[in-house]
Amino acid sequence: MMIYIILITFFTAILSPFICHLKLSYLGWLLAIIPATFFLLFLAQIPSMMRGDIIISSIPWIPKLAINLEFYLDGLSLLFVLLITGIGTLIVIYSFPYLKNHPQLGRYYCYLFFFMGAMLGTVLASNLIVLFVFWELTSLSSYLLISFNHSNQAARRAALQGLLITAGGGLALLVGFLIIGAITSQFSFISLLTNSTALLKSPFYIVIVLLILLGAFTKSAQYPFHFWLPNAMQAPTPISAYLHSATMVKLGIYLVARLTPVLGHTPLWIGVLTLISSLTMLSSAILALRATDLKLILAYSTIMALGSLFFLLASGSPATIEAAMIFLLAHAIYKAALFLNVGCIEHKTGTRELPALQGLIFLMPISFLSVLLSAISMAGLPPVIGFISKEIIYNAKLAEPNFSTLLTAIAFVTNIIFVVISLLITFKPFLGKSSHWDHSTIKPHEVGLMLWGPSLLLGLVGLLLGLYPWLIDGELIAPAVGSILQQPATIEFALWHGLSPALLLSLITFFIAIILFYSYQPINYFLRNLSWINWASPQNCYEKSIKLLNYTAVNLVQIIQSGLLRVYIAVTCLTLSVLLSITYFHFNSVALSFSLQAPWFGWLLISILIIAALAIIFIGSYLASLALLGIIGLSSTLIFLIYSAPDVAMTQLLVDVLTIVIVVLALYRSKALPTYKKLTAKISFINIIVALFLGSTITILLLSIIRIPLNLAVNNYYIAHSLIAAHGKNVVNVILVDFRAFDTLGEVIVIAMAGLGVYGLLKTYKDDEGAK
Repeated sequence: MMIYIILITFFTAILSPFICHLKLSYLGWLLAIIPATFFLLFLAQIPSMMRGDIIISSIPWIPKLAINLEFYLDGLSLLFVLLITGIGTLIVIYSFPYLKNHPQLGRYYCYLFFFMGAMLGTVLASNLIVLFVFWELTSLSSYLLISFNHSNQAARRAALQGLLITAGGGLALLVGFLIIGAITSQFSFISLLTNSTALLKSPFYIVIVLLILLGAFTKSAQYPFHFWLPNAMQAPTPISAYLHSATMVKLGIYLVARLTPVLGHTPLWIGVLTLISSLTMLSSAILALRATDLKLILAYSTIMALGSLFFLLASGSPATIEAAMIFLLAHAIYKAALFLNVGCIEHKTGTRELPALQGLIFLMPISFLSVLLSAISMAGLPPVIGFISKEIIYNAKLAEPNFSTLLTAIAFVTNIIFVVISLLITFKPFLGKSSHWDHSTIKPHEVGLMLWGPSLLLGLVGLLLGLYPWLIDGELIAPAVGSILQQPATIEFALWHGLSPALLLSLITFFIAIILFYSYQPINYFLRNLSWINWASPQNCYEKSIKLLNYTAVNLVQIIQSGLLRVYIAVTCLTLSVLLSITYFHFNSVALSFSLQAPWFGWLLISILIIAALAIIFIGSYLASLALLGIIGLSSTLIFLIYSAPDVAMTQLLVDVLTIVIVVLALYRSKALPTYKKLTAKISFINIIVALFLGSTITILLLSIIRIPLNLAVNNYYIAHSLIAAHGKNVVNVILVDFRAFDTLGEVIVIAMAGLGVYGLLKTYKDDEGAK
């Protein structure tokens, strides 16, 4: 079932542009049927997950390398799949009116479903290599979606930045996976659970952890890679709601949660996660208070939330894992709703800047209600799911011995900023005088059902789960926690836990947040005037690194790409000689020995070759050089023929003759023969050194090769099967056109494409007079 669901999602991506071309008024509802159906199908698997079942689907791919298309559904992947398909359904509906008049709506839906399929493949993959493939597909689709408004230079720059950072982390992730495979000979999650001891005791454990966490941190925008996420807000708002708050940025969380039973519970794992997540929470809290753009504020709060999730997953205890899973669900619900509401506000006011927004409560009342429900959840106030998650987080941190006073204080400050942001988003745009818009050309009013409906529904879901937490505790959260802990988990949520230290912390959090809210303007002004934040930011380091890379590339190209063919040949020959020499002297242990005994005609042909080669250097004429090249080719042909290589001799003869004929014809068609240019002494000396170096290297390698005993197994196989299997007596020809037919086909295609390229150049070339 899982494989078909992923394939159907990708197939929908292909069909989307054609469906959008029909210009149906109910297009959003029609396309939403696909993710909604998948949501219901996976929702029906909850009873199985509650029993601890695992649904596995596998198709052989590269069995010898332990790489198969393996997918499995457990409690953890079910939680993510429901978020992907559930929120995805609402995003598909919301996107239609939001981008209704956009000329590239079909392309947008194509990219959106492409991303959805990649996300499903990532969270359902049971094989590390398969997970990596889908992981990279999410980066690619995110790039396409961020740069959707490709005429906007800022969008293109942000898309490239996100791709470079996440793809770079993906490469580190791949190396970590390959090291795991080299140690355990397995890439399957299920198999790795039984081989975790081998990984923990491996001398490469530190490298594995650092590489995998690097991949997770880049994907989930953790410090110092956090800056790509706020810049990605150049994407359309529904994309920000879906990719950059609810789904893709949580893949790092998913990876860490999935690998916790395999690599976790060690000082290195706990220390790195705690350090990076703490830095992320503090830095993003400052940047959130510094921003005035609603999407940027939400983006920084998302980074804070992701840091909090890593913070909770670090210790790997049952209490913190439970807190992480309920917070992951709560955050996805309220943050997606808030992003969608920001899209509604921007859609009707044309701005997202807080100073320019006020008095919308009576102009957009339904949007205000939706924002209020989601912001209450973000602030952790009753009676919504956000309150339950915050209480559980505080209880887990207070009960966890690994959390020091400093770490608890960091988490406490983070929660205060969450409340401040929720107050800002709720009251700044909506309170105030609606007469603010009387003298404006923009007249805000409530958006349509397909715009306010998805966000309001998410807000109501958060309220429902807060009032009736038993709907998810044992049904959804417990299976996810059990999948991480690899043991059954019993969880019971309640809206009221009685008077407790956690409740006291919540009250203190709220009161401090109110004070900061009323002091927002001076705080924002102060932070915006701290110029060193921009100077010392990772964003600035990234930009300087890109400039340095471009500068180096330009100068390197100017040196290497001189436009002179002889320079290209010299660089290629010199590089080849150096690499071959290093390899030979480092690894070779074969003693060189050779004999000067040869028949008289052999010496004669060698003498002709040497004399002709030396004559080319000094003759000073292109036509004479061509004639001497022909002599060298014919002498080589005779050598191949004498030493029983007729096929090679024939090939050499044909190639040599054709080359000379083509060059002569080219010279004949030229308006004037090129004049022979004598090289300077310096260039001639360099050419001699390069030629001697390459010639000596090849000679030494050949003398070494002929001393190595030949393994004739392949030769004997071709000789024995060329007539029987391929019906050919000429073994060499059979090898080229049968046993290695694909190699030959590739070479033919390359030559054909080169010929087409030359033809295109000749066809479009114009001389100075304009004649072709």
